[in-house]
Amino acid sequence: DYGTRRLALDALPKVCRIPTHLFHFLEYVKGYRGWGRSLKRAVAEWYNDKLVDDLAYMMVKYQQRDGWSNRDALRKSHPKTNDPVRNLIYGWCVDGFAETERKAREDEPNVDGGTLRLPQVIISFEDLLSEFKGQPNYKAVVSAINHYNLSREMLPTEALNHAEVWAALLEKMPYTAMLRNLGNMSKVGLLKPLSDASTTISKRLVDSDLIRKARTHPVAIMLASKTYAQGRGIRGKGEWDVTSQIVDALDEAFYLAFKHIEPTNKRILIG
Repeated sequence: DYGTRRLALDALPKVCRIPTHLFHFLEYVKGYRGWGRSLKRAVAEWYNDKLVDDLAYMMVKYQQRDGWSNRDALRKSHPKTNDPVRNLIYGWCVDGFAETERKAREDEPNVDGGTLRLPQVIISFEDLLSEFKGQPNYKAVVSAINHYNLSREMLPTEALNHAEVWAALLEKMPYTAMLRNLGNMSKVGLLKPLSDASTTISKRLVDSDLIRKARTHPVAIMLASKTYAQGRGIRGKGEWDVTSQIVDALDEAFYLAFKHIEPTNKRILIG
């Protein structure tokens, strides 16, 4: 029924908050329907409704998942907009940095008020990629993290082998990301017994308010605790020295998380 499909697609922004969720959705629907007008409209509106700064940040952070990328979604949906900066972001995603910069220089005389440029978070991301093709500059990475709030996903892979980079990331690292990267931070030597980083993370892990805001389930904390305590990843080859301070904090966080679970009072079948 068309009305039902329209309502479902209108709910897309509520269900898919970030590009990763959108890519999950696109992979699910691939086996059930084609790219008709309504799906193109819904995906185009999903991108067009984002604030420009938020859009730029998400384009850099969530680049691809499940065999889909922002480039794929944009080429399928063809979002139309009169915003020159938004068009630059789309152009960067589809055509690449060099071509987008060239078009910006050509279009600049036709734009009211002056300089037409990509948002700084994209330029910083591209600058780091360019630098790491030559001589890696880890001070530039730390500076970019501090100035533009770059996350782990936005950095060149080589940069993640250095403790000072993880120390900068830790300043604003979300709770769930912190759980997932305890092993990585230990591998590079950031987490050591009684180190400043270990003390900071231990305090954050048992912060009940942070657990509540992150909606972290006790099972997620339990899995992180078991993985960290064994000193190696389940699938990866990397190993790390286990810090008892972190293990104790994870154990306490596990029990704290139960306070924030809202019972459904319903019977649930997992099949």
